Amino acid sequence: MTTLLFACSEPPVKEIQHENTSFKLYYTNGGALSADFFCITIKRKFDLFEHTIFFSQGDPEITDIMIFNDTLTLYSLGVSNSIEEIDIDIKSIDEFKRHPIEYNRGFLKKTNNAYKEPEFIDKIRYTEPRHWVK
Repeated sequence: MTTLLFACSEPPVKEIQHENTSFKLYYTNGGALSADFFCITIKRKFDLFEHTIFFSQGDPEITDIMIFNDTLTLYSLGVSNSIEEIDIDIKSIDEFKRHPIEYNRGFLKKTNNAYKEPEFIDKIRYTEPRHWVK
């Protein structure tokens, strides 16, 4: 939990309002010794706090967020820096509040029943040199 609090302490890179809910994208530079942090939070109109729904250290690298209909789309860098999408059904957002998605350098550490990992993340994990252990 300390990592999540640290990563979400910077001002948000982007904020979207959708039906009395605020979605925020945070980015924290990890510096020379750690990978960058990417964090997506939500806060409903009457919530006291923001809730982390997606957290990534390293990969997937989240570059933007958008909402289309009832889908929160996270844009990520894929293999050879292609732009890929991670879709989250807003109707299932309470599942993400209770059980946020967590990645560490491309490896899924925590998940929930509503999340389906996109295929491009597996390709990044095993084809991009930035993930190979030295």
